[in-house]
Amino acid sequence: GNTQANVRGFPPIKVPAKSQIVLFDSVTSVLELQGKLDEAITEYKQALNLNPGNEQTFLSLGRVYETKKDFSKAIELYESILAQDTTDLVIRSKLVQLYFNTGEKDKALSEGLNMCKQRPDDKNVKKLLGGIYLSLKKYPQAETLFSDYIKADSTDPSGFLFSGRAYLEDKNYPQAKLMLQKAIDLDDSLQEAWVNLGMTYLEEDSLSPAKEVFTQALPKAQRKDEIYYFLGVVHSRQKEFSQAIEVLLEADSLSPNSVQILFLLASDYEQSGNFDQAVITFEKVLSIEPENDEALNYLGYMLADKGVRLDESQKMIEKALEKQPENGAYLDSYNPGGSDPWILWPLLDIDWNCHGIVPVPCHHRTRGRVDAMVRPFCSSPRGWGDLIYGCGVRGSHAYPGDGCYCNYQRLYRYHPCT
Repeated sequence: GNTQANVRGFPPIKVPAKSQIVLFDSVTSVLELQGKLDEAITEYKQALNLNPGNEQTFLSLGRVYETKKDFSKAIELYESILAQDTTDLVIRSKLVQLYFNTGEKDKALSEGLNMCKQRPDDKNVKKLLGGIYLSLKKYPQAETLFSDYIKADSTDPSGFLFSGRAYLEDKNYPQAKLMLQKAIDLDDSLQEAWVNLGMTYLEEDSLSPAKEVFTQALPKAQRKDEIYYFLGVVHSRQKEFSQAIEVLLEADSLSPNSVQILFLLASDYEQSGNFDQAVITFEKVLSIEPENDEALNYLGYMLADKGVRLDESQKMIEKALEKQPENGAYLDSYNPGGSDPWILWPLLDIDWNCHGIVPVPCHHRTRGRVDAMVRPFCSSPRGWGDLIYGCGVRGSHAYPGDGCYCNYQRLYRYHPCT
């Protein structure tokens, strides 16, 4: 007993009567329920000093470490147990989950494979290993293991659910729909199955069936905000913005700080023409997640497109680019000039004495975004007037090397048409 205690890092002590051990565990459970986790850890360690071989106390101590998010301590604890008994599947299963949750997926896979070797016919081991393969995007292996699980127990809807998710990730949509529908047939309260089935139709761009699935799921859903959100996705993709806003407001009322819901709601406000409400909603997103680069880019573009709060909009785009410097959409917002740019900073501060440049008003629209901008002409080495910057209409862009590039400075500020 003392040797085992030393291996596990606890001082040796004489084991008292069983009643004392039970008392320690009882008191510690109360501390844990009260949220006094540090005190609970101390008491569990004392209980282990009294009986180093009590696996249930080890599991309880590990659970407290997990509750504290001290995963390294939990892993160390479970590994020390496994070193004493490599056949302990309960501890190995705990380790698999912890390795997975801390991003050590290779270790999780290795332990999962060890479990399979120990229990090749254990259906739960197969489901666990299938989940690991699914997270590693090794879909054929995951599909095979989930299929084996279903053969062992065709009454458990979770087997069909996980199988359907694997097929969905693998883009095998017919098989995904088949598996997910079977999961629903076995348990129509299984919200995850409804959501994944609806997402499968969305992936196929089958919007009407997707809407039907989410509508059917709504009365049965425990988390109705999730279903309202996906109904909002469907309406948005069908360009039914007023209906999308209606269901997203329902979702927001149930989950008021969901960035996912608020972002889609803001986008729908913008696309429906409600600029002010879109700005308010994007600002709420950023109050919750100030570093949300998608919201920074979207709101920055909107403000610049309207020619308002331009210093802020520039900073927003720059901040988004700091997060994702290679993001094409952000680069287009910040530095337009491609063959069909998504223009954010449409106008340049130009030396108007360069080659006799003449400003010309422009009233074209670029992808429904830009109402007007200066479209200057100049004399280029080609001997004819080129547009050194345009509105996105074909033929309106500058050409690299044109003489009109000799004397201008890009100031990244809006210069309205006159």
